[in-house]
Amino acid sequence: MALVDDLPPPPDSFSRGLPIAGIERGTKWWRIHKTNNSPVFFGPAPGGPPTYRFDAPGGEYRTLYLGQTLTAAFIETLLRNPRIPFVERTEIEIRSASALANDHVLKLVDFRGGGLSQIGADNRLTTGSYAVAGQWALALWQHADAPDGILNRSKHDPKHICTAIFDRAHCRFSVSSSQSLTDIPHQWAPILNAHRKGIA
Repeated sequence: MALVDDLPPPPDSFSRGLPIAGIERGTKWWRIHKTNNSPVFFGPAPGGPPTYRFDAPGGEYRTLYLGQTLTAAFIETLLRNPRIPFVERTEIEIRSASALANDHVLKLVDFRGGGLSQIGADNRLTTGSYAVAGQWALALWQHADAPDGILNRSKHDPKHICTAIFDRAHCRFSVSSSQSLTDIPHQWAPILNAHRKGIA
């Protein structure tokens, strides 16, 4: 059962088309990931339970989470708990930052502005219950418009943009660069400073 403060589940059917943002082929995205893992990963692993916000409730599809900037990816990966004033050094040491580009045009459901209202939702979809968000994501994946994923504001810093990509056949990505975070402290140290976080 959804909590009182949670967004209600999605409607049985949407009465109109989805608010779609077209993303040009070759658009740059970022992912922060464990160095031993591939930069391109649609999760969870086959047979695994849903883990993140827009994962399929019953494994109907898998999802790749990316940030529009390195900052967005860093925040969503390593600054998820605002009450903790530091990041463990080991969490930095085991991760890399990879730049990716979509190989084909993408159609993403746009949550950045009026799109949420157009589908009968509000920002609780990006900040509330994972279970409810998963139901909405499944409903969007099943929609006749066949979107390739979701474009949304970061829960942890709303001025940054993130995306959740469904594993449709044409949703492929090329990796243009991948660097260990320990090699690029000049890129992530200012992010920690801006959020008043330290290294433990």
